[in-house]
Amino acid sequence: MSPRKPRKRQVSKKKVVKKKPVIRPVEAHQPQADLEQGIIDRITSCETVIRELHDSNVWRIVQSDMEIQRQMLDNNWQEILDPEKLQKARELKMATLHILMLKDKYQEELTYCGNELDKLHNKGTKITKDYDPE
Repeated sequence: MSPRKPRKRQVSKKKVVKKKPVIRPVEAHQPQADLEQGIIDRITSCETVIRELHDSNVWRIVQSDMEIQRQMLDNNWQEILDPEKLQKARELKMATLHILMLKDKYQEELTYCGNELDKLHNKGTKITKDYDPE
């Protein structure tokens, strides 16, 4: 038996297509007026959601139902023996917690957007943190 000869690597003659550059963050290529208007629109949306959820009787009912669902999952998870059903129960609990914390998430986003708008208006007086390790 003769030793095998290494195969020559075939080179494709296809044209190399350059990929588009990665999209830069919104702030990098958006005019300040558009960025500011986007932040203001998001602040308005968050305020509307928070106000409507706070005043809504339906939201209180949904919250109480979700709290009951969460408590039921907490009390009965050890009785689920099937791994697939246990995973579904975990997913359901995470979804339930997300719904319960929805108003808080909008409040956090409102605070964040307010801070971003403040930074945008006070660029000369606010110094952003330098995250380079030293």
